[in-house]
Amino acid sequence: MIALFFRDEWIRPLLGDVLIVMVIAYFVHAFVAVPLRKIAIGTLIFAYLIEFLQFLNLIDILGWRNSELAHLIIGSTFDWRDLIAYTLGIAIVLLTTNRLKL
Repeated sequence: MIALFFRDEWIRPLLGDVLIVMVIAYFVHAFVAVPLRKIAIGTLIFAYLIEFLQFLNLIDILGWRNSELAHLIIGSTFDWRDLIAYTLGIAIVLLTTNRLKL
């Protein structure tokens, strides 16, 4: 919802990235019997991979520059601040995991 309705410079690009890695980690944990710490680290690696693919301009390589769905799912622009946002989101997951013993 954030990606669709917010076009600002703080909520959509930064807070949205913090939240999405948290949502992905908790969603996977709901269905997979693996410790949340491992899922969180895997989610962070996955998020970094997507950002790296943006750095390589994967959308252009695949010819999907005009696809709104590709832009929504993969993204189109590398931004080092996204890496910080992903790391912060996973740090929050790991901190809550330690406190809640998940």
